[in-house]
Amino acid sequence: MKRTRILTVAFAAIMILSLAGCAADPGSWADDIEQFRVFVLETHPKFADETLADLERNIEMRAAFNEALDALLTELADLSDFEIKVSLQRAAAALGDNHFNLFLAEFELEEETAIYPLGFRWLADGFYLLTTVERFESALNHRLVSINDRDIDDIFTDFRTLWSVENRYNAKATFARLLGNPILLDAMGVRGESQTIFTFADDTGSMTEITLTSADQISTDINTAIFFPIFPVSNRSAGDLPLFMDIRGGEGRGHNWFEFIEEHDMLYIRLELYMQDMDQATGMFAPFAQEVKSAFEETAPRAVVIDARHNPGGDNAYLAELFEFLAQHTDPGRLFHFIDEGSMSASLLGAAHLKSLGAVLLGQPTGQNTNFYGFHAVSFGDTYFAISDLPEDMDLDESIEIGLATDEYPYFEVVTMTIRELREMIESANAEAGGMSYTLELSYSGLLVSVPNISLSASRAFGLDLELYTLRPHVPIAHTIQDWVQNHDPLLAYVIALLR
Repeated sequence: MKRTRILTVAFAAIMILSLAGCAADPGSWADDIEQFRVFVLETHPKFADETLADLERNIEMRAAFNEALDALLTELADLSDFEIKVSLQRAAAALGDNHFNLFLAEFELEEETAIYPLGFRWLADGFYLLTTVERFESALNHRLVSINDRDIDDIFTDFRTLWSVENRYNAKATFARLLGNPILLDAMGVRGESQTIFTFADDTGSMTEITLTSADQISTDINTAIFFPIFPVSNRSAGDLPLFMDIRGGEGRGHNWFEFIEEHDMLYIRLELYMQDMDQATGMFAPFAQEVKSAFEETAPRAVVIDARHNPGGDNAYLAELFEFLAQHTDPGRLFHFIDEGSMSASLLGAAHLKSLGAVLLGQPTGQNTNFYGFHAVSFGDTYFAISDLPEDMDLDESIEIGLATDEYPYFEVVTMTIRELREMIESANAEAGGMSYTLELSYSGLLVSVPNISLSASRAFGLDLELYTLRPHVPIAHTIQDWVQNHDPLLAYVIALLR
């Protein structure tokens, strides 16, 4: 059987915007749009890298990107600054890159931003309101049906053309997270001028409406706005949250924590973030990893659970040694890893690493595809290497097949190059970037466009099942609204049942 040697690549881009609702200057905006177009086409690896540019899927993406900008240029005279920015975001969405979106920066990356006090999450069959404030408690734990009489499924379909997403799982997680953000609602044209009506259904089909105005917006820190917001009311007492939503951890650790659950002889490790838990200057992550190792050695658990549900990523490399330690010292079939649609970026990398080490994956497919940012691997036979870890004594003239993932899984575009050409491609990309990213400030609007280039960080050699475009669990389990209301974790329950 012929073996295909696969390189998976991902790219990130974030564009930082400021809000403006005034009438646009068409001529000046036209210059910015062309400047934006040229910059993205010259720097985004899907277009600029010769090994990627001619792939059929990327040709289609480039055409869609250009068509969106061409259409925008014909409409400038009729649009406000904000509407132009929304159109630029739709052009960015054509690239299908989780890391290439405008609206995270529409929060302006300030200490606080104003959002509605509505905390949604996608569960098995819809978008549910799980936390809010007292005056909207009547809709708590109900499924969202519409906003201002526009069906939520229709709004979600529009969202997928507005937000750059890599798969439907990521779209659901991100849409739920941003549903309480007025800027996003404005961008999709669903927020009313004076009020916005959210309509919900309970499990009997009975409808409940809540009406929100600008007076209902509350200021919150940027991390709360981006990640799952916990508002005062969730019909739960203190400490009555599923373990994976229990916020613990100390300064410099985000909300990463662990606990030995004696009743089940299990070490439970919660990883809410891969980022912010490791400061290279202070090495703050090293103590956490060492504490986990010490707890494992002291308790000798029958099973280990590493829970990365709704972990948006960061840098997983700093936990590689811990994962390898746990895999080496845990009995086969007793190392479990939880993932879901909110597991993205480095969270997918961590899951891929754990899978290669023999961990059993449970939950839902990841929101990040296998052409993710920050990890580059090529396989030789059954062995996978990170590009930076390729053996120095390899024949540089050996030809290899490199599979590049497309949106239409399980299909891959395959190109052939030598090891020498592969090394030169990576080295050239890093040398030209002069650092972690290409950055340009557009002349008229002042928008800052940042396109990170290929990263060659200390990624470990992970084995990846690339038959499907997203990383899928061995055991698919969905979280339902009934699970949430009853404080029942179906993934943890599955593991506990196995241990009996």
